[in-house]
Amino acid sequence: MEWNIDGYVRLAHAIVEKAGRDYRTVLKKLKRHPEDSQAQYEKKRIEKFFREDAGAYMDIDGDYIINRIRKEVDKDERLTKAIQKAKERTADS
Repeated sequence: MEWNIDGYVRLAHAIVEKAGRDYRTVLKKLKRHPEDSQAQYEKKRIEKFFREDAGAYMDIDGDYIINRIRKEVDKDERLTKAIQKAKERTADS
């Protein structure tokens, strides 16, 4: 029987990508509800995964991924606020 390692690699990458999507979602939730204890727990759990476990799935720097996603979420939030202000100015005109 011949083993195809490609499927395992794709699965490993999918696990890390899913953690990234989950982290982005929980950061956005915490922007809206900073006191949400379940979201705070989830954030810590995902950060722990990136820092301690993600390297077993692929060759990545967990802290780099965490910081990159944080910056993306902050940028998205700033863009959303700018769009909302532009809409309000347009509505007031």
